[in-house]
Amino acid sequence: MKLSVDIDRDEFEKLKAFAKLYHCTPAEILGNFCHDLLGTANRTNGSDERDLADRYFQRTYMSWKDDSYY
Repeated sequence: MKLSVDIDRDEFEKLKAFAKLYHCTPAEILGNFCHDLLGTANRTNGSDERDLADRYFQRTYMSWKDDSYY
């Protein structure tokens, strides 16, 4: 499945450079974050990473919470 991310060219170039430093791709970085945030079975990077992804999401997005989702 493909996902489109709305970032400008400069941000994308920075993300590619960051990924290259760690010998991975932007897709791997974003995919791993999603696996940790969603707790995808057998695809997370561990409980600490799941907790940190959840904490990031809570701090960033919970002020926009739509109770109809839950």
